[in-house]
Amino acid sequence: MQMQVEVQDLAEKEASLVRVSGQIHLLEARELEQRLEETLTDGQPNIVLDMTAVSFIASDGLGVLIKVRGDARTAGGSLRIVEPPEPVLGVFRTTRLTKLFDIYPSREEAVASL
Repeated sequence: MQMQVEVQDLAEKEASLVRVSGQIHLLEARELEQRLEETLTDGQPNIVLDMTAVSFIASDGLGVLIKVRGDARTAGGSLRIVEPPEPVLGVFRTTRLTKLFDIYPSREEAVASL
């Protein structure tokens, strides 16, 4: 399944909701990085990344998320991850990235935490 990215502005929270679906391999990771970096440079320091429909993430995708998290923090914001499916969440657990990222069970909870 090809990756798709949809960005929605949450102006009242100075944030963007980014919905990602499909698989995140090397090429998709580059595209995702570009889209997330564009979101940050558009002045939205907080990103809520909805991963509900992501079926796979490779190490390249994890690297992008780590980089974007740092860039968001530098900009005074954050990267919040929403509800990755169990196989994807398992990758976060195995790599111990659950200690690095704020992962929420729903979009509403992630947005409310801003």
